[in-house]
Amino acid sequence: MKVLHAPVNIAGQPIAAVRELRRQGVDASLLQYGEGHAFGYSSGRLVPFRGRHRLEVQVEAVEQALAEDNDIFHFWMATFFASPRIPGRGEYQFMHGLDLPFLKLRGKKIVYRCTDFDVRTASLHSAVNPYNPFRYGYEPLFSDAAHREYLSYLREYVDVFVVQDPELHEFMPQARVVPRGLDLAEFPEIGVEPSDRPLVVHAPSKTELKGTRFVLQALDELREEGVPFELRLIEGMSHSEALEWYKRADLVVDQLVIGWYGVLTVEALALGKPVIVRVRDDLRRAFRPEIPVATASPGTIKDVLRTALKDFSYRRALAERARSYVEQVHDIGKVASKLRAIYEDVLEMPENRPETAADLRWLWSRYKASEASEAALIDEIRFGRPPSGTRLLSVRSRRQARRLHKVVAEVGALRSKAILYEQATSPTIVEKARRYDLAAGEIADLWRKAREFDALQELVSLRESTDGAADGRDGAVVRRRLEERFDELRAEVLHLRREAAHLRSEATRGRAVWAGGLAGRRRPVGSSPLSRRGRRRRPVGSSPLSRRGRRRRPWKPAGPAARVAKKILPPKGSRLYQLAFDLYWWCRKKWNVLMNKTLYRVL
Repeated sequence: MKVLHAPVNIAGQPIAAVRELRRQGVDASLLQYGEGHAFGYSSGRLVPFRGRHRLEVQVEAVEQALAEDNDIFHFWMATFFASPRIPGRGEYQFMHGLDLPFLKLRGKKIVYRCTDFDVRTASLHSAVNPYNPFRYGYEPLFSDAAHREYLSYLREYVDVFVVQDPELHEFMPQARVVPRGLDLAEFPEIGVEPSDRPLVVHAPSKTELKGTRFVLQALDELREEGVPFELRLIEGMSHSEALEWYKRADLVVDQLVIGWYGVLTVEALALGKPVIVRVRDDLRRAFRPEIPVATASPGTIKDVLRTALKDFSYRRALAERARSYVEQVHDIGKVASKLRAIYEDVLEMPENRPETAADLRWLWSRYKASEASEAALIDEIRFGRPPSGTRLLSVRSRRQARRLHKVVAEVGALRSKAILYEQATSPTIVEKARRYDLAAGEIADLWRKAREFDALQELVSLRESTDGAADGRDGAVVRRRLEERFDELRAEVLHLRREAAHLRSEATRGRAVWAGGLAGRRRPVGSSPLSRRGRRRRPVGSSPLSRRGRRRRPWKPAGPAARVAKKILPPKGSRLYQLAFDLYWWCRKKWNVLMNKTLYRVL
């Protein structure tokens, strides 16, 4: 029996299963796209893209896999022809999943493991989970219609579906449940000890799914109440570095909105640590053995944290049952045995051939998606505009959206820099890092709006929905409230700009005053770091030296044209000079518009 796992190494689960299957006598291997895992997990055979056409690399991967004569292909979350996940599109891209017919024609068996939102639909998840992430601003990668169409296509070719917990089993009832696996030899039981300031560890790999803002808000309120503790956020480090913090932790907080626990909980329980995570009550009552975790939701996380931080006996009671639970449920040896049994059943199954036209409909939808992506790309390259069909209000709105995009990226970089100073003695920098963590949800929302090139899209939708209202006053009230909300949003963005400029000026080594005439025309402290045209300004008080160590000098016109202009133009700073300057930029703008229209007609 020869099994190939592909094409991702999500949370190190595939490589752990492959190693244990080899120990049990199965010829298993892992093919992984990319140049390694972002968190430093061990990898199998790497297939990098490195600027090549994505489909060309994937076709070569399929050819090599077929040449190795694998009997079973175990896919994790996607097939060989996996398209990149593009937020906001709502559709699968390019030739996603169309390699399955070629494998089936050669008599190969297919096992497909669903791990996340590749099977979890927004409508059903919202119906069964009151604390679903969509309620708190998480944007689904794919629409429900795209989900249903893709799963119908998979059912025509996949021999066995696999899910990793009962929560995902609701979305794929015909799948077999194989829990997450862990090599317990790499996770010694450590337990917990009494501490005057318990160390709380949280890993916000995806803040919307983990409920990070609720955790941070609850901890801030507990700190104001005088509850002693220390906090460590696991960000920007490898898995081995994060594991050292897990070993030192007195309390681990995992995800609060999904309804089941993840790999972080399994690793913490294996180390004998108490864990706070949200497990849905109906799923927890039906699961055996009993899960030794403290359950908390966004509404109860503060109370659960207070109890766990103040009561060491409570933490110790959870930790004492943690290791035995992992040994019963998540031991990699038992998990690999379940996979081996599934492989043996799959080899005995009759040939699975399509019975409906779902694969043909999926082929047609892939063609339409590729055609739409190509048209959108042509529009962006030729005319500098977003894809056709996107509604825009005005040039001013697009300019505001671009500024939001720059500010969000800038604040994100500064937030990462502030986290590095978390151990510093300066309380000001630590406080700034904490505020940026609390603003993670708002920053994600601003990023979504800026990516769509329309910061007022929500305002447009509500205006259109209220245009046909019987009572015109109701529509006016809704529009006024939404305009007030946008004003608040713009004020928050301006505040973030001021915070970013202030933090940048603190992080700069140079504190010298600008030379020459620039000293008298400095902008006020706390103003926007971007100019009216969206360009980045040099922070107040920053170094007068460039990156290469050269002194910056004020720009001065030079050459024959400058001497002629000096004689013709009025004195700089006069009213006539300002009018000439405004006229120049007005003409330049009109000329750009005219050239764009001409180019559009020619093309």
